[in-house]
Amino acid sequence: MNNKSFLKVCLIYFFVPIIIVGFIFGMNFNNQQTTGADLEKAMPIIVKRDQPWDAGASKNDSNSEVLGPKSQNQVEALKNAPDGLDIAPLFKLGTFGSPKDNSAVIKDNTNRTGIKSSILKVNDSQWQLGSIWSDINSGNYIDVSKDQTLSMWLYFGNQELLRGSGDGMAFVLQNDSKGISAISQSQQNQGQTRFGNGESIGVWGTDFDGNQTDPNQIAKTAIQNSFALEFDSFGDITTDGSHPNNQGVGFDSQNEIANSNYDSTQHIAMAYPDSPNTYTPERGTYGNYFVMKHSSLQSGVFLPDGYWHHLTLKWNKGDGKIGRLTYEYNDKKRDGTPNTYTNLNENSNGYIDSNSYLSSTQAVDISHFKLPKEGPMANKLRWGFTGSTGENYQDNLISFETVPSAVNADISSSLFDETRQFEITNDQKTQQNKVHTGDDLTFKYHLAYLSGEKDWVNIYSKVDVPDGVKFVSADITYADGSTEQVTDPQIDDHQLTCKITRPLNQSMKNATLNVHSQAGTQELTVKPSHARFKSQYDILDTQTPQFQIVTSKLNLRTDPFGTINYKDKNSIPSSLKINCYVWEKELSDNDNANVQLFYKLGNIKNSIQLNSLSSKIPYILKIDKQDLNYGSNLLEIYAKDKQDDFQTPVHKITINIADSLYFENNTPTVNFQTVISDYPGQLISRVGDWDFRVSDARSKGNGWKLAVKASPNQKEYKHFDGSIIYKNRSGQESSLINPQIIDIKQKDNDSKQETNIVKNWSKKSGILLKSNGQNNPGRYSFQLDWYLIDGI
Repeated sequence: MNNKSFLKVCLIYFFVPIIIVGFIFGMNFNNQQTTGADLEKAMPIIVKRDQPWDAGASKNDSNSEVLGPKSQNQVEALKNAPDGLDIAPLFKLGTFGSPKDNSAVIKDNTNRTGIKSSILKVNDSQWQLGSIWSDINSGNYIDVSKDQTLSMWLYFGNQELLRGSGDGMAFVLQNDSKGISAISQSQQNQGQTRFGNGESIGVWGTDFDGNQTDPNQIAKTAIQNSFALEFDSFGDITTDGSHPNNQGVGFDSQNEIANSNYDSTQHIAMAYPDSPNTYTPERGTYGNYFVMKHSSLQSGVFLPDGYWHHLTLKWNKGDGKIGRLTYEYNDKKRDGTPNTYTNLNENSNGYIDSNSYLSSTQAVDISHFKLPKEGPMANKLRWGFTGSTGENYQDNLISFETVPSAVNADISSSLFDETRQFEITNDQKTQQNKVHTGDDLTFKYHLAYLSGEKDWVNIYSKVDVPDGVKFVSADITYADGSTEQVTDPQIDDHQLTCKITRPLNQSMKNATLNVHSQAGTQELTVKPSHARFKSQYDILDTQTPQFQIVTSKLNLRTDPFGTINYKDKNSIPSSLKINCYVWEKELSDNDNANVQLFYKLGNIKNSIQLNSLSSKIPYILKIDKQDLNYGSNLLEIYAKDKQDDFQTPVHKITINIADSLYFENNTPTVNFQTVISDYPGQLISRVGDWDFRVSDARSKGNGWKLAVKASPNQKEYKHFDGSIIYKNRSGQESSLINPQIIDIKQKDNDSKQETNIVKNWSKKSGILLKSNGQNNPGRYSFQLDWYLIDGI
């Protein structure tokens, strides 16, 4: 960037409040820079997962690698819980019955991570019923008019006996008029309310009466205006209509489940809880019972295996009438990387592998929810979880990762070879998967704000720096084109930790974290680089592709590389040193290979004869700082073997020298003189330390103007009768009601210059307070707005 194009007019703004106490005047200084029935009969849509990271995976990873440590009990499960959000401000526990009827509890899990987080315990003992719901008033809901993604981790306890667990949990979308009091329930003969634990899991209808044959009556006892995804850990497949303990035990008697091995009747499925089409009456030896129609059924799953399982839920708005709900179970490994292992073949026990990736999509009739068309609740759907136990029980725990209505965000990644100018892919059969030793690489992590009620703020990242790659620097680019350097990157155990400092929202939708690195000198396969971004409303994971580092015939590596930033010329050493490592694959270190090193800086071109080659000992290229200009300087370096005319790719290093113009060393609090009484036209002088300075590290010929404006503090009920003025050395007074230029400076050399604005002010000149003589004793304050303007 040349100097002329860089020096567009810019404005540096900050304010200074002035406080006057009993005519003791003080100033604080701060810088600011289709139908429902048809849909219910429709076959589920099965979604296959793309496998961009581990294509061709054919064998089972161990459970611990995919799912993390196994937990024998609730205490261990809480200790081993994955990172989660603090859900207490965003959810409300169900309010059915009395408080003791709801077994759900939000448990603080902060001590484990050091970051505020919590876990939802839905059930953990016999005959329990629990529910928790999104707090719409706090901005937590599903907007059915937008695509949204939820993610969480589920734990279903640890039961060694496959039939020893029960009954499971359900993810529920609902617009029941009862709100957070919604739960499956029925009225008994004497008007008593009986809640739906056991096979109802708190959401499905209750089948308590062996004389009932009307599915409409069963549907009325479910959560109304709802759709649910169940994780059923106890197959209710009794078909004699006996209703032991007056409980329904036949919901899961459809062929796909009941014909399975008796122990493998656990399943995942979706349906409308309040639809009569979901329930089919059957007749048994001892009475009537109902069977549920399960859509998107996946049988043979073993849920209470002692592991945490990741779940991603995706709502697709569709055409506004028919939406789609997709679940992905075990889609993520415990370390946050994608899990692509799938094996749906049942083993000898009748169930599939616990760590197998599962997914299905179901069409959802949006009109089923009976949402209002207009008003503040339009398109807003409450979501949450219910869970229940019966005679058998398990620990049902949830750790939430996203709240999409607050912040609906997405993250992706890419990897770019800066030296050879191509994007690295995961296709190991092409050259796009191979980089050369010494190549400059940029790992790019793209953050996208999609929608939400809140700004996406305080985003902290943890990025793996893989073996075989050297970290050099990092920066953040934003949607407005601005770039922010990560000035203090924290590297610990091959992990870079940093923060996205600017908020992302509808006005600033995108940011990219660029991690600049360099390929090492050894041939190897570099594993995917995983990154996690965590904020108050989101925990998101991504990773860059695996790639290979290969050795070329002639190789070049520079240190430093990429971009070098200096705040001014004074911070540059007299001779900028670039370490250039040049070596040939066939030759050992220190062999003379008749190789030259070429470099170009602006109009300067040069070559150096290398007497020896080495991947360990560099040739030091020295750049005179006088050859560098303010703005952007491009240094291009390559090596060439004169004997066979083979050369390396050009390595590019950008050297930025800031055209720096800024305030410096400003006094945080300043005061005016104390006076006993005042009179019209009285000028009140400054007192104490006033120190305002402007620093200019730009080149010769640049200039600046300083303007100031004064106004009473609008937060105070009484104002000073008078004004703040500026009086120059010749005695001319200027009002500061509007911005008034008080200083102008143009540089006559290239060195850094510092101007003390106050130095030449006397007690009767500079910024003064002018009274109208009508002030009572008291405390007053003003605000000063300062404007540092680039150019004269």
